[in-house]
Amino acid sequence: MIRSEGKWKKSSHSDSKGACLEIKAHGVLLVRDSKAPNKGCVTCGVAAWTDFVESIKTCSLPFS
Repeated sequence: MIRSEGKWKKSSHSDSKGACLEIKAHGVLLVRDSKAPNKGCVTCGVAAWTDFVESIKTCSLPFS
């Protein structure tokens, strides 16, 4: 169970309908859907998240 400490941060690129991700640092990075915050979240390391975001910015995601 994820504890409720700290605040979730919504993307500055989110639209008015709430279609975006929210993140929270909690030892690891927690990522959830802002439209369904009670449906759980995904966890990943900060370095992995940083690499993921950078690969999106540079259009360099590795595809199989």
